[in-house]
Amino acid sequence: MVAEQTKTRTTAAPLPSPKVTERKAVFGPRAGAGAAERRADAPGRRARRGDPMVMAVAAAALLVALLCVYVYAYARVTAAGFELSRLSRTLRQAEQEEETLRAEISRLSLPSAVEQRAQILGMTPAPAGAAQLLSAAPDRRAAPRAVADRGE
Repeated sequence: MVAEQTKTRTTAAPLPSPKVTERKAVFGPRAGAGAAERRADAPGRRARRGDPMVMAVAAAALLVALLCVYVYAYARVTAAGFELSRLSRTLRQAEQEEETLRAEISRLSLPSAVEQRAQILGMTPAPAGAAQLLSAAPDRRAAPRAVADRGE
């Protein structure tokens, strides 16, 4: 009898219960899908999880992009350093020229240098009495008092 029961079990195909079918329909359109439909979705699932080759290419692209940014920044810093060096050299030259010009101004401002240059240009000292010393204009605040003192 046990042999007959096993025989009937192996030869008889189990029928799905209505409750199981209803449950699959409740969970969405793929709940009742067969094995063929599941295999058709397999590449889509793999793509969602991340294909290792795609991930490796993306990581390599990111690494190359970061390396390019680093090289660009390094080149800019180096160029700025060269520009700073050039500007420092120009500043030193300008400071030396300024120092030279100040020394020349001091030398040419001496009274003996002015007198010597005037003689070279043919200038002679003015005769005594030909030059008059003029005073500065009176202060504007003092002017009304001076007029009032004269009686005008």
